[in-house]
Amino acid sequence: RWSVTGGLRHSRVNFKNDDFYTNNIYAAGNPEIGGDKTNLDDSGSLRFSKTTPVIGAVFRVTDTFNLFANAGESFETPTLIEMAYRASGSGLNIDLKPSISRQYEAGVKWMIGSATLFNASLYKIDTDNEIVIQQSAGGRAVFQNVKSSERKGFELSLDTRFDNGLAAYVAYSYLDAALTSAFSTCRPFSGLQTRCEATTTIATATDSGVETIQSGANIPGTYKQTLYGEISWKYKPSGFSTALEGRANSKTYVAFKPEYGSAAGYAVAAWRGGFSQKLNNWNVSEFVRIDNLFDKDYVGSVRVGDLNSRYYEAAPGRNWLLGLNASYSFK
Repeated sequence: RWSVTGGLRHSRVNFKNDDFYTNNIYAAGNPEIGGDKTNLDDSGSLRFSKTTPVIGAVFRVTDTFNLFANAGESFETPTLIEMAYRASGSGLNIDLKPSISRQYEAGVKWMIGSATLFNASLYKIDTDNEIVIQQSAGGRAVFQNVKSSERKGFELSLDTRFDNGLAAYVAYSYLDAALTSAFSTCRPFSGLQTRCEATTTIATATDSGVETIQSGANIPGTYKQTLYGEISWKYKPSGFSTALEGRANSKTYVAFKPEYGSAAGYAVAAWRGGFSQKLNNWNVSEFVRIDNLFDKDYVGSVRVGDLNSRYYEAAPGRNWLLGLNASYSFK
């Protein structure tokens, strides 16, 4: 009635930067470009490594009702884009640290009757050294670590099969994502401001300066509520299948303070369909998919903390994908 699993993962990530844009870039003695300056060599390398554990257990209360729990740790290094710029000086932002998360989950799996599966889970994630935006302007984003953050929520799903090839699936998730320690970040620009110095706390005509974000601030770019559902149909004699999908997200904030704005929630639909055939050792399938079926205008993603207040990125209108899959089985 008990099943227990565990594991270890070791990660090692190396970064190396060879800087060829060095020396003699500035003409000596030219006052218009700074006089006697040379472009310094910003080459360098660093390594991140971590061993992370995971453990999980399932208890079969009955053949159709299971309880489960999982706990684990994850290790996320900065990406090259996150390390590309620093707030002052040049070269890689080697001050960024990897974020370490401890994750906990518990829930139930329940087979209702012979054709309906119900899943429910609660989760909590505690993160140290969360990587967040410090400033973003002119296409250049500088990132920093925040001491701690927390994500908690729950997920529900229902998957059921009907007669004649019909099926339905619905899933709902709730996420409360917050930064649990105070930190400083750049204010958005206003007026003629074009820069932000990490050491400036009082705004000037050209410098927006930094402000303190208190513990408990929402993590921007995350959705508190997400709902997905689909109705599908398969006709096995011809290998035909089709489905109508729907997806809805609640609003999301664009910066660490709600007064800087938010992207409105939205709901969109999609349709997919296709055929599949088995020809001797070949499995072949053709498919077509149409996303944003009703050509809805909505914000598909946000540029978190953009100092020019250019937060919003439009989602594609109605778009389609046509494809072919083929695989061969050797015997």
